Amino acid sequence: MSSLTSKVLSSLGWVFTNILARNVVQFVRTVVLWRILDATDFGLNSMAWLAISGFTLLQDMGFSQELIQRKKEVEKAVSITWYANVVIRLVVYALLYLCAPLIAVHFKEPGVEPILKVASLCIVIGSFGNANEALLRKNFQFKRLLVVDAAVMAVLTVAQIVLAVMGYGVWSLV
Repeated sequence: MSSLTSKVLSSLGWVFTNILARNVVQFVRTVVLWRILDATDFGLNSMAWLAISGFTLLQDMGFSQELIQRKKEVEKAVSITWYANVVIRLVVYALLYLCAPLIAVHFKEPGVEPILKVASLCIVIGSFGNANEALLRKNFQFKRLLVVDAAVMAVLTVAQIVLAVMGYGVWSLV
């Protein structure tokens, strides 16, 4: 078996494991949180994330995919990708922040506005690791991505459950 074939097969295994683990943890986390929180909390959070997902179409603009495909001047491309992602996502966040009142009116739910303004910060936070993630994908280092994703999921799950138990309601989902 060639080196590339073994890399691809190994990568497929790690990607499958990552997807499976993420889905299992998300399911368990949702079941636990559903027992603690009100349906209204999930509804408000879903409205905010529906609006955010519409705006996230603009967030990468192909920079990460270009980095994965690039064969020359990779270091320079990593830097450009990092800065471009940060700037683009800051603009997307600003648009979401400014549109939050209109989105709340559209949903006829004023409680969505503050949630949307805070939850959309995830777009900006995600920009800082985007180029590094693309570089790991380029180099078939999916096991490292699994470790990072698992750590993030563990921290997120514990934080959300603790905040829900402490009575933070919808904010434990944000």
